Amino acid sequence: MKRRSEESLNPNVLAYEGSPLRQNTRVRTKENSSILPLYIMPDHTIIVFTNSPIFRKIYKYLKSFSEPIYRPKTIHEYKITKFSLYTAMVLHYTGEEIVNILKKLSKNEVVPASLEQEIMSYMKYAG
Repeated sequence: MKRRSEESLNPNVLAYEGSPLRQNTRVRTKENSSILPLYIMPDHTIIVFTNSPIFRKIYKYLKSFSEPIYRPKTIHEYKITKFSLYTAMVLHYTGEEIVNILKKLSKNEVVPASLEQEIMSYMKYAG
């Protein structure tokens, strides 16, 4: 078991204090996270770094299944909602495709299971 000080020095752990319960939460990242453009936070917020070399390529996907919340110059914040999933469905995306896109582009080791379940259940219900 790692001690707290060792974990805070680990570049593959992101500290996040913005969860709905305001608890300190740690998001484990992939080894190749430096080249990936986005984080998925425990509250299902998607944080995207616009300086990523693939940002322009993934932007069309993001706007097809998530809603922009905050978009300053270097970091964008998106949220997946029922309305954004409905838009994705109209554009012929499936729940599996959305989850796979998030898994592929996310710095997270694991996409939160609750987000995956939410996407799959809504797409199944609405589709």
